[in-house]
Amino acid sequence: MQLPQDVVINILLRLPVKCLNRFVCVCKSWYKIIKSNTFIQQHHHQGEELLLLLSNYSKNDRDCHSTLFKFISNDLTTFVDQDFFNTLPFDSYNYSIHGHCNGLFCIFNEENRVALWNPANKEIKLLPHFPREYTNKHCLYFGLQFGWDQRIDDYTVVVFLEEHNYNSDTPLCVYIYSLNNDSWRHFKGYVPLDGVDFDSNLFLDGVFYWLQYMHYDGTIISFRISDDVFEEITGPNCLTKSVFLYTALDKYNGHVAIIVGGMPGSDNSIDVYVLVSENCWNKVVSCIGLSIENFSPLGIWEHGEIILDGEGSCHIYDPRTQQLNDQVVCPDGNYLKRSYKESLVSLKKIPRDFDDVIGIANFFM
Repeated sequence: MQLPQDVVINILLRLPVKCLNRFVCVCKSWYKIIKSNTFIQQHHHQGEELLLLLSNYSKNDRDCHSTLFKFISNDLTTFVDQDFFNTLPFDSYNYSIHGHCNGLFCIFNEENRVALWNPANKEIKLLPHFPREYTNKHCLYFGLQFGWDQRIDDYTVVVFLEEHNYNSDTPLCVYIYSLNNDSWRHFKGYVPLDGVDFDSNLFLDGVFYWLQYMHYDGTIISFRISDDVFEEITGPNCLTKSVFLYTALDKYNGHVAIIVGGMPGSDNSIDVYVLVSENCWNKVVSCIGLSIENFSPLGIWEHGEIILDGEGSCHIYDPRTQQLNDQVVCPDGNYLKRSYKESLVSLKKIPRDFDDVIGIANFFM
């Protein structure tokens, strides 16, 4: 007896990537289902989300690499075996993980090479060199972001570089990579990125966001992939009052949010502001008198919990219960919060017309 196709799809959607990568060999129809763009997106959307802590650290001025930890049930364990990074397609071992999107990570090394990595299917793709003027080591890396343009189903890497010449005020050079085209292009428009904190970033609904710290005026810089336009967004008023505020960008209920807290000498408070319209912010979380000191916000978790870095320990504060969980000891390092769901996205070239072939797109409508 053959199961109806919608039943087969519902079963397959509940399976991990490791199993699905095997099941593509079962039959042609399963291959077409699992490899379709629609199935890949739906599988990722309903997958289990993990909280990861990323540490990009260096033993000295030259040796730099990254470690990913997963946070489960108040315990911190290694997300991936560190020996895996020895297999990266780089001539140099010095690397750091930067952008992440839809279960994929972007890795950058000291020789200005970029690679994409899917931990679920263990695929790694080394991207082409930057255009000729930046293929050598005489440039200064400033920042890297990674996102997905849903409009054309294309993954995009944005890299900011500057010529390594301290005797001149060389402007930032922006290069944009398209996975569909497997090539870089030079962005020649206006780039208002003076004083931007590239670690304090967010990618949401096709737009990159960065917090500008140089003038401490709370300005946020945005870049929409589809329009190739940088814009400036005025931040909450509280960010203009002190240079000592610790902040982080993240999303809250689908909106751009800024977490503010951990100011030295303050009342150990945390506030979360949400961007509700152009240059208009609402405070949605306010907590005073946390039982820890010297902390900085890392991000927001799936149900609104706030992740805090407490100098060698990690805490999760739940605004709904106003409870702070027991601390989890973290290895030395500066941490960034990352969320992760398994992804079936292949970094190899595959046909893109599967939905038309098997006719399952309407099932997901």
